[in-house]
Parts: sequence; C-alpha cells; structure tokens
Amino acid sequence: MPMQTCCTLITNMVTGLIIWQDLNTLGDNLFVYVIMHLIMLLGIWLLAPEDAIQQYKASEGRSITH
Repeated sequence: MPMQTCCTLITNMVTGLIIWQDLNTLGDNLFVYVIMHLIMLLGIWLLAPEDAIQQYKASEGRSITH
C-alpha cells in the first residue's frame, strides 16, 4: 500500500509539472516543490504499518530480523 501511494504522489507531481504547467507558477521555487513532495513521501513511509514494510522486505527475499 505505501508503494502504491508513493507512486500516485510522484505521478501527480510529474503530471502537475507537465500537463498543468505548475512550473510556470512556481518560478524559482522548484526546489521547494520537490522538497515538499519528498517530505510527503517520507511521511507515507513513516506512517505505513510495520507489517506492510516487513511484507515488502520479505517479497524481495531479504531476511527480517527482530
């Protein structure tokens, strides 16, 4: 679930820049725009249930140690 939400957020960011031309509105604040999206992505991962992260690691074949 966190991966799907992160992909949706990234898609919305790129769509906003390309289709809705947010870049014209942002001017010199592109760095702030990107940092804001990175903070939201980190928030998604931090709020994700631990089980989802463990399932993601297990699906990649990594060993999970407690």
